[in-house]
Amino acid sequence: AIRVSGRVDVPVGRAALYGWEYPLSWGRLEGEGELSGSVGRLHGKGEFHARELSARSLPPVNLSMKFEGDPGKAMHFVADCPTDVANLTTTGTLTGPLSPGPFLLDASVIAREIDASRAGRWVAAVVRSLGRDPAGIERHAAGISGTGSANLQLSIGGGDVSMSGTLVSDEIRALGTALRSVSLSGEWIRHGAATSWGMHA
Repeated sequence: AIRVSGRVDVPVGRAALYGWEYPLSWGRLEGEGELSGSVGRLHGKGEFHARELSARSLPPVNLSMKFEGDPGKAMHFVADCPTDVANLTTTGTLTGPLSPGPFLLDASVIAREIDASRAGRWVAAVVRSLGRDPAGIERHAAGISGTGSANLQLSIGGGDVSMSGTLVSDEIRALGTALRSVSLSGEWIRHGAATSWGMHA
């Protein structure tokens, strides 16, 4: 039988210090895990916490994740990420790190307590991270207010990617106009070299 456990505690740092040239930094990383069972029937579980995690131009966030499963097959996870624009919870399954099969990911993201008045800052940060000028986004986002909730479904496998989601809000105000009982849904699919998308209101 196999039984191994460990813990990691990394102080403030950035990915480049560890040979990964990606604009990722953190205030502190903590994690612990356990691997048990026998060859061919392994079971792993653990948790991970990141404080002030920041990627590219995105504002820093705190992230907590728990995972469990068979590293040779699939791992299940749940992650919580509270931000000033929404509270995010992600659950899903992905290919285990010891699996000989291709990478697969199925995940569901739920956003609660969305504050539309703060969304412009985040959208602008994403645009800036992509190397674009966010001035236009910031100008159009100014004055938008409202609350709501959203969900996103993400699936990756075999070179294909599909995303679909919905946004629901009792009221959104923008440019002096109030939109009530707002419901938006959309999807984006890439299958091989072909892509398709759609949106419904």
